[in-house]
Amino acid sequence: WGSASAWAGPWPITALPGSGTLQAQSDFVINDTLYQAFWRGNQNWIRTVPIVNGVEQWGSASAWAGPYTISVLPGSGDMQITADYVLNHTLHQEFWRGNQGYRRTVPIVGSTPQWGSASAWSSPMSTSGLTGSGTL
Repeated sequence: WGSASAWAGPWPITALPGSGTLQAQSDFVINDTLYQAFWRGNQNWIRTVPIVNGVEQWGSASAWAGPYTISVLPGSGDMQITADYVLNHTLHQEFWRGNQGYRRTVPIVGSTPQWGSASAWSSPMSTSGLTGSGTL
């Protein structure tokens, strides 16, 4: 942590597509590609950024793809939290909305997530099994 770079920014939210407040954000790396995703106004946007010799090539980032609507996901309520990580050629995804969590896995072949082969979203997980109190 002592060698971490300084925080960059701030960037205005108006630089992002969509409207409304930022609800959740997640990044993950597959080989030499950084995937960036965020939820804003219950719409999801995603883009890729190439990585060359360990350095993100921001000038070569793809355009933001989306919006993807929240209605395609299980549950109800606004998007609260997202998390994505890669382990053993598998992308693990999790989100919480309406204080219930869902997760799934997506196989990765080569460097590409196989979205069409993703597992079904899990049954809802409740916050009652978590420590603390209140909403997420």
